[in-house]
Amino acid sequence: IVEYVAPQGTLLIICRGRDKLEDEGKHPPYRLTSEELSLIEELGLEKVASEDYLDGQTPPVRRFRIQYCKG
Repeated sequence: IVEYVAPQGTLLIICRGRDKLEDEGKHPPYRLTSEELSLIEELGLEKVASEDYLDGQTPPVRRFRIQYCKG
């Protein structure tokens, strides 16, 4: 994914979230941990904003919204 971000470009990820001891789920969309998402920073993007929130579904679903920029 990082390769497809243009120089000075932005990558926005919105996904289901979980703690690392929780199960990722059996069916897509799989829930990701913040540790898994931090691998994106190791590949050259900088995290510029992030949110960890519960959406408005019933029951609420934990989500991560993270914005990365490429220097």
